Amino acid sequence: MDKTATAPYNFVSLPDKPLPSEIASVDAFKAHLESRGKISGEIQLELETLTPLFIGRNFDDETVTFAPTGTPIIPGSTLRGMFKNIFKIVTCGTFRGRTESQRKGEDFNDEHVYFRCLMGVKSIPWTKDLNKLYNSRMTSSYVGKDKKIHQGKKAQPGFLIRTTDNKYFIAPSTVGDNKRDRISIFDRKFKNLDKSCVVWDGDEAYIFTGKGGKKKFVRLTKLSYVDWSRDHWIELPDDVRESYEHDRNRRGVNLFTDDGILNQNLPADVKSLIPCHFLVEGGVVTAFGHGQCFRIPYKNAIGDIVPAALKSTDVVDFADAVFGREKFWASRVAFEDAVPVGEIRTLGETTQILAQPNPTSFQLYLKQNPNPPLINWDSRGAQIRGYKMYWHNASDGWKKNSGGDNENMIKKLNPLAKGAKFKAKIRFKNLSAAELGALMMIFDLNGNGKSAAYKIGQGKPLGFGSVKITPKLFVESDGAYAELFDDSGWVNPYRAESPDKYLKAFRKHVDARRMIAVWNKVMRELNAILDWDKKPAPQKIKSMSGDVSSGNVDERFKQREILPSILDVVK
Repeated sequence: MDKTATAPYNFVSLPDKPLPSEIASVDAFKAHLESRGKISGEIQLELETLTPLFIGRNFDDETVTFAPTGTPIIPGSTLRGMFKNIFKIVTCGTFRGRTESQRKGEDFNDEHVYFRCLMGVKSIPWTKDLNKLYNSRMTSSYVGKDKKIHQGKKAQPGFLIRTTDNKYFIAPSTVGDNKRDRISIFDRKFKNLDKSCVVWDGDEAYIFTGKGGKKKFVRLTKLSYVDWSRDHWIELPDDVRESYEHDRNRRGVNLFTDDGILNQNLPADVKSLIPCHFLVEGGVVTAFGHGQCFRIPYKNAIGDIVPAALKSTDVVDFADAVFGREKFWASRVAFEDAVPVGEIRTLGETTQILAQPNPTSFQLYLKQNPNPPLINWDSRGAQIRGYKMYWHNASDGWKKNSGGDNENMIKKLNPLAKGAKFKAKIRFKNLSAAELGALMMIFDLNGNGKSAAYKIGQGKPLGFGSVKITPKLFVESDGAYAELFDDSGWVNPYRAESPDKYLKAFRKHVDARRMIAVWNKVMRELNAILDWDKKPAPQKIKSMSGDVSSGNVDERFKQREILPSILDVVK
């Protein structure tokens, strides 16, 4: 069997450093406009869907693609998001996490990735290293009464408390972990429990974490165990709380939403309470869960393994310059909605699984060495692979209705058929020649973009959203708006123009910054994954099943086979 990992996506490499724009600093923006920002105009776009297209919406009937007035459109915000992402790549821009206004991150979600409490499986070598890492965080050695060395759990029992001013604290349990409070129950009131949960019975709470054979294991705690001394409470850090809330793969108890949250018979300043276990390092809570063994995050957040130079806010990159810099200046480009040209057909309602990206699969998301051990998020020298992009796939396999156990991933939708045509405009104001060249480079890709197509909307792993886009550049004529009418009517302020001199101005800027080699590598990868005419065969970009609960896991995924690079896939 071929052991090469496959996925419907791959990664365009990050540059070693960002390419600065012509703006030396945030204070130099006005001077830049006065000296170089002279070119205004519009880019007229013709769009044609090469595969089905689905753009979801947050109101009314979500099965139909975005159509606020009854006619499907491609929102300008969708075009802006897609084009800005590609613009970042073609200009070797910064790669930043969250900002004050963008909590999810400007270019990536700067959050902690979780890994499971894994057993070291003999037939799956990589699990041994991860299990060793988990145990180093969750257990410690001690000498018992028998003078022998034993392994003990580090997680301490306690209670997650929310105060009336919406702050979160961990209150320790006054009794610690007591073996008498771990009960095996065969019948009585717990006989119908079949999932992890917290159940209160008066002032007693029963923590059900799992079952083995016919036994159900329940841990008992009591409201009287709460240490009510405020001096002993440990405030829950915001980033730890947010990481827990963002853990998309958690099954079972959610300590912030579970039915086991107690919200009565509590002190006046306490809004709610639920039993938990937690880890403390240096007096700070680093992780928590409802049982004694729980999912923990890697110590490194995603942003911790992004090179510092790429996260810098000192550099004004081309995306800052053209799309706007928060708090300093607004965007100089505006995207109109793409409206249909001619008939728009739909394909009929279908049910599909629209899964979320899963960076827990570090063998796919991180750069790997050809030899073991695998690099995970906490490995020394770990590096993120780059911008995630989806391959084009013209396969019609998506038409088959997909089932699954996770209702949150299943979506009914009625996509637009391929062959739908739209038109749109990008308006730009006061750009320099190099900035306009960078914008037009989205459609040229250094002269190699003639067969490029772009990915828009949802369902990209299924092959949805491949769109061919043809641009036409128009710039304001000299003396535009000097007169509104002539003998033929309205005076057209724009003239059609070739983008060649602007593309040349941008490439000259790249060369002056001595980044041609880095830029060429990035452009080769981007062109390869956007190339519609030379897209890989479907079997080379097929998704590997990673749903362990389904019991049907691809052996390559189980063995954590490494994802080849874009250029290796298209060899």
